[in-house]
Amino acid sequence: MVALGMLVLLAALATIIRPEIGLHVLVVNAMVGLTHLVELPRLGPLSAPILIEGLVLGGILFQVAFAGRSFPFGTKQHLLVVLLAAWILVSVLTGVSVGPENFSQYRNLFLVRGMMFFLVTAIMTTTAHLRRLLVTFLVANVGLLVTATMVRMGAFGEERITVSQDFERTGALVLNPNELAFTLTTMLVLTIVSYLLVRRASVRFLLLGLGAVNLFTIMATLSRSGFISLCIVMTFLMVKLTRNPQAIAAVLVLIVAGGLMVPEELFARFSHIDQVKDVDRIQIVQVGAAMSLDHPLFGVGLGNYVPSFWDYNVSNMKREAPAHNMYLDLAAQMGLPSLALYLVVFGMTWRGLRRMERDLAGRGDTRSFGYLFNLALQAFFVNLAVFGLSGDVEFDYGAFIMLGAALTLLSVGASGRN
Repeated sequence: MVALGMLVLLAALATIIRPEIGLHVLVVNAMVGLTHLVELPRLGPLSAPILIEGLVLGGILFQVAFAGRSFPFGTKQHLLVVLLAAWILVSVLTGVSVGPENFSQYRNLFLVRGMMFFLVTAIMTTTAHLRRLLVTFLVANVGLLVTATMVRMGAFGEERITVSQDFERTGALVLNPNELAFTLTTMLVLTIVSYLLVRRASVRFLLLGLGAVNLFTIMATLSRSGFISLCIVMTFLMVKLTRNPQAIAAVLVLIVAGGLMVPEELFARFSHIDQVKDVDRIQIVQVGAAMSLDHPLFGVGLGNYVPSFWDYNVSNMKREAPAHNMYLDLAAQMGLPSLALYLVVFGMTWRGLRRMERDLAGRGDTRSFGYLFNLALQAFFVNLAVFGLSGDVEFDYGAFIMLGAALTLLSVGASGRN
């Protein structure tokens, strides 16, 4: 704990000098959950990640005040995210139940994560910044795989798994099996893009191996939603990269490797997908829809979905369950306008990425960092849209980080900055 505390302190000091360092620390921690390894001391209500976020923001404000730096917060997406934050706050204040837990969820589930979007767009302003962010994601990818392996081996965590036990679903420190599959699908896409960008054969070999380990771990989660989303994302990449033989070869190798890695337990889970169980997704959708229609404007309030479950249990489920659907979760807890704002933010950014892709392709610039990273961002949006049909991932850290990176890429492409 002392060693990790010293690392956090060093990160904080480095952040004051250069805010970008603090942002990279936040990205790694958001993906891996390092601060969950031990119980770090808190500064009042502030945890270590929130403290570092504050220091990063303070460093940016210092540069604005004394170095003549301007805030790059003039896009429609920034305005819509601010409106979304305000709408969710009103939904908390007008919810069916209002208490400290609701405000805590507003801070920890939305504000802390949403702030990452603003920090990324404020600090990441050039292609060089985005390249470094890509490297940080690869580092986080390795860290996430290591922690997932350690959790599975029983190095820490509540459930200690031994090799003598039956095959269990793999999770990580801060991610359940489904969320781990979702995050690793994003990591896999970034690994493929990195493979296409580097030239050294040794580095390419390591990246291909990292992609294979990502696939194996995704299969080990036994996540049906993750598997379906993975297949759609890989198909999307294959279609987009049909003119790049190296990309096709790499993706095909990974697909073959993934096919060989599929455990029998995953097929068994798919074989029972049509059985009506106590956690049947159709029944859950009925509950969420009833909740949304009864509170269409502001929802039942963030944090009130499960407590309000029994009041809207129209499908007569025997136990409460979360929405398992980010669209229903947004509508039921925060109102239909929140869902609309969220979709518009990502929809506008997606349209901008598609326009940029067409412009680069028209110039024959399909091997550049801008083009390939653009495809990676689009693939993430596909992953979010598909996986969101069966997972509450609307406030995932990666969603806000990648949204911010997309705005930076669009800004760099429009201005011609390197």
